[in-house]
Amino acid sequence: MTTNAAELARNIGELDDAAAVRLLDAVIKPRELAGECTLEWTPDLGSALRDEFDVPDATAAAPQAEVARQTLALLACDERYAGPIESLINHASSGQMRSFALDPVSATVLMSAALFALQSHIEITRDKEGRWTFKFIKKPTDSAMITPLIKKLVGLISGGS
Repeated sequence: MTTNAAELARNIGELDDAAAVRLLDAVIKPRELAGECTLEWTPDLGSALRDEFDVPDATAAAPQAEVARQTLALLACDERYAGPIESLINHASSGQMRSFALDPVSATVLMSAALFALQSHIEITRDKEGRWTFKFIKKPTDSAMITPLIKKLVGLISGGS
């Protein structure tokens, strides 16, 4: 097993598109079933993320696999997820994981997973007036990972508009 965070990040970056989405689905599915993924994407949450993290309105659409890899990389910064992600990568490289196409269902999984990953580092709340606030509760080892994930997520959802 890999113990080096840089090597795990490299391995995540080298995942092919379908494997990245499959692995993220495998990581997030148990959390969804356990009710841990409580935040849902809404247009006003997207606007608040854009404003908070200075994401331009015309952010280019991000391929789903890029969002998946970025989300896996952020989750891998957390010791609770690094081991399982590493195991899944090792399992995937053995060719034993099922495959599925990138479709609207996997886009929904991606949104849920990305929001879950963000919530592992940022407290996301909405006040009585409907305003969103974002407070870092745990900065990832590489804090530069948050904004690129948000840009890719917003681009995925908005389709680059």
